[in-house]
Amino acid sequence: MSMGKSWNKLGRKGHRHERAQPESRRHLGFLEHHRDYVQRAKDYHKKEDELNHLRLLASMKNPDEFHSDMVHTKVFNGRMIVDKESKLNPRRLKEIREGDHKYILMQLQHEQNKLKRELGSFHCVDAADLSVDHDNDRKKSEIEIIESSNSKLDVLNEKALITAKASVNKKADHIIFVDGNEERCTFDASKYFKTPKQLLAHKHNRLKTSQLATGQIKMDPERATKLKKQTLLKYWQIQGRIHKLENIKKYQHHLNLKRKIKSGDKFLVYKKRDVNSGKIVKKRYKWIKQRKR
Repeated sequence: MSMGKSWNKLGRKGHRHERAQPESRRHLGFLEHHRDYVQRAKDYHKKEDELNHLRLLASMKNPDEFHSDMVHTKVFNGRMIVDKESKLNPRRLKEIREGDHKYILMQLQHEQNKLKRELGSFHCVDAADLSVDHDNDRKKSEIEIIESSNSKLDVLNEKALITAKASVNKKADHIIFVDGNEERCTFDASKYFKTPKQLLAHKHNRLKTSQLATGQIKMDPERATKLKKQTLLKYWQIQGRIHKLENIKKYQHHLNLKRKIKSGDKFLVYKKRDVNSGKIVKKRYKWIKQRKR
């Protein structure tokens, strides 16, 4: 038994382990061995042969050649796009469009519910407007003082007031009514709100001077900064939800227009062309009204 074991070991070389990357060169990454080089070289030459073959086909191409797939394909920004809709029969195409419409409607309702939940669980007290503002010179919140005798503002109920505010561009203003012009000129916002001038821009949690003097409010500055960052992060999330909802609505409008065009109803097309190039810039569709019994 022992002779058999030793006989199997005769004439064999010992297994040699390939060395690893030295500690001094560990920052350079993985140490490439011979088998790694062979694998990389084969991959490189395979791609090179494929490119040479494509160059050969391009040089031998007939400019008058026609293929049936040319009807269903087009090149856009250097990429070939296959028009799969032209290959499908009308019945299958209608089923696909109906499925797309249902899916987009489901996604729209899903995102609306998400936005509603987030707005319900978070009070947007620091944001006067959630739309993107690219103008850096936009004025900050201002305090406007109006005399009560010259006021011409109509008193509206709560629902009408919300509708009126939504129709105009939102702006964080605070209107204060005073009795006369003399009081208007000598108005002091810090004294009126009983708060320091540095906190007048705050729309919520505006501490009073008495609270700051007695030291009732005590909070670690690091924790306050962390809470402020969390608030801003929540605003950005809500802003992202609103943008996503707008994009889904745009795509839904585009999909509904496409479905209506392919429905078979009669319609007119008004095309707007560019004066210089003559290309169609915009299309407007108008469906002919038919009397329904």
